[in-house]
Amino acid sequence: MNCEPDVQSSQTIEYGCEPIQKVKSTVHLGVERSKTGRPNVVKKVQLGRRTMYSLMGVGAYGSSGLNPMVSAHLWRIFALPRVLYGLEVQTCLQSDIQAMERLQRSILRRIQSLPRTTAIPTLYCLLGIRPLEQELDCRCLTLLANVLFTDGTLEQDIAMRQISVKDPDSHSWFTSCNRLLHKYGLPNIYTVRKEFESESQFKQQVKSKIDRYTKDSWLSAAEEKKSLCFLNVEECSVGSVHPCWSTVDNTVIDVRRAVIKARILTGTYYLQADRDKFQKKGIKTCVHSALYLPSQQRYFGPPAAQRITV
Repeated sequence: MNCEPDVQSSQTIEYGCEPIQKVKSTVHLGVERSKTGRPNVVKKVQLGRRTMYSLMGVGAYGSSGLNPMVSAHLWRIFALPRVLYGLEVQTCLQSDIQAMERLQRSILRRIQSLPRTTAIPTLYCLLGIRPLEQELDCRCLTLLANVLFTDGTLEQDIAMRQISVKDPDSHSWFTSCNRLLHKYGLPNIYTVRKEFESESQFKQQVKSKIDRYTKDSWLSAAEEKKSLCFLNVEECSVGSVHPCWSTVDNTVIDVRRAVIKARILTGTYYLQADRDKFQKKGIKTCVHSALYLPSQQRYFGPPAAQRITV
């Protein structure tokens, strides 16, 4: 029996006498699609970093005179949406989220002029910003609400079919959203329409649960960090800026003073006594020795020539 040969992978396909090029990825509605279904995290990180670098001219970086509260607001409404655009409909691995999370932490750390040894929860709670993972989860569940509560649409019909056909261990987008609902203590995807009367009520509950989850993670991390003994994490919440930054004017002097306050709150302001602990050759401090000096000089200090270095 004569059979036609299989189509080889090297065979070209033409459309209107023009060959169609074979690509590994393509852009559709601003979202880069590939065979794996995973986003290009490297480009996302580069895009977010370049966006913040473009704002350095207005002072949105470090203690250059612009309040870190304003710089963080620019990051949240301008740079972060460019990083997260289209990710709510793609499959992101934990390694992808961690790569983008490191970008946000580095940006917030430099905005507040805090050292690398700063505890991670303080980078968020001082400015009232969600971690990137919770921000992405909020976007996914918000999109789910738009699909489920819009009657008579093709998207809702596809959602109902996927919910009824797919098993809980599948890689469907609706299945992953169901896992997010379970993560934040919300009703499962099968009973969302019955539990909530409107779309706005469901979205409000989603934001409340995610913000509560974020604050609980801050509190649990603060109990393990001794450096946060001066910071009242219970008063911090998502959306509210700490008074350390909210009471600062947009002047270089005030911002630099507030940086010192922030470092004291986060336990990263090192005194001379702290630095001497890590010197290899021992402590080299000029002290007053009352043993070899007259008694009347114990309270006022000896002259410079009589000071003893130990």
